[in-house]
Amino acid sequence: MNRNLLIVLTLSSLYLASCTKKTESKDIIVPPPVEEVKKGTQMMPQTKQNHEIEWLGNKYKIAIVRSVNKELPKVSDENGVEYFDNEITVRITRRDGSDFINRIFRKSDFGNRISGTGFEDKGALLGIVYDKIENNKLVFAISVGSPEISSDEFFPFIMYIDRNGEISTAIDTRMDTNIEDEDEGV
Repeated sequence: MNRNLLIVLTLSSLYLASCTKKTESKDIIVPPPVEEVKKGTQMMPQTKQNHEIEWLGNKYKIAIVRSVNKELPKVSDENGVEYFDNEITVRITRRDGSDFINRIFRKSDFGNRISGTGFEDKGALLGIVYDKIENNKLVFAISVGSPEISSDEFFPFIMYIDRNGEISTAIDTRMDTNIEDEDEGV
């Protein structure tokens, strides 16, 4: 009988031990965030703009397309990330569909404007945007700067196109700069 009692007590204690509630940790273990490392040479996205204007008594269409050119020298942002540079096509067509201007611009076309800004080697041609008509000239805003989309590092200037298709540039004095410069042909 002692033997049976010993077996019953052993089995009872094992049963009770297995029924006790296990303590569970409420801690959630999450791996640390992994910073995305950009691999290879980056590209800025292609952009397209279309405008219809009336200029000198006629209707014109302006199409501006920014695209990557992998043949141009690479540029980099302030963190040293490499990017392909851009080229921008500005096409202005008359009402009959004929071209008034159809030109591809690269950063090198504006070397005289960006010399000494720090963007001549590292900066990208960021954009050309139709702005307005002033003194019978089409006015475009141009920027060259850091290719990183969230960066605010850039150098602005203005491009004018006259009725003969002649192109000139000037520093954009509408920004917070005290620099004044004369028009210069491109």
